[in-house]
Amino acid sequence: MKKKVLWAVISFILSVLTIYTLFYNSGLSLSELWQDINEATPEWLIPAALCMLGFIFFEGRSLVLILRNLGYRAKKRRGFLYASADIYFSSITPSATGGQPASAWFMHKDGISGVAVTVSLILNLTMYTLAIITLGLFSLIFFPDIFMSFELPCKIMILIGIVIMFLLTVFFILLLKKQIILIKIGNIISSLL
Repeated sequence: MKKKVLWAVISFILSVLTIYTLFYNSGLSLSELWQDINEATPEWLIPAALCMLGFIFFEGRSLVLILRNLGYRAKKRRGFLYASADIYFSSITPSATGGQPASAWFMHKDGISGVAVTVSLILNLTMYTLAIITLGLFSLIFFPDIFMSFELPCKIMILIGIVIMFLLTVFFILLLKKQIILIKIGNIISSLL
């Protein structure tokens, strides 16, 4: 019970600090937020909130399934916690880098080894990257007019982004399945330098 109260207090303090940072240091105001909420269409806000909760639920479920395949008895509620921590800290940290360490901390606290935490988070990131690549390619194939409406520099940046995402996916898969190839590539780069 003491832990729950402690985490509730910590969550409240983090929420207050986040709101303070957003509204007092970034030029946002509560009146603008309230105006945006009033102008929003309620029939779209509800599905948006459900999609947000679905995203957290399915990412947590994915982490639980990965951990179970690695031999850990992870619970669905803990998976929701891992995913919530990932999304929350990714949203408030620069360059969205805080989420995975937060998830890793909670996983490690639950007795999951560092290796299993790393593998599960890399697999989760790989699946997320594959989903983004799939959505991007789907959009390019079925809605080419949107892509063609961009200026040339934007088109180039989008294509570079797709290539980088694909290379990262290959890197993550090699990291999990064929580490020896990455070691050889690293040795070649080291010898060239």
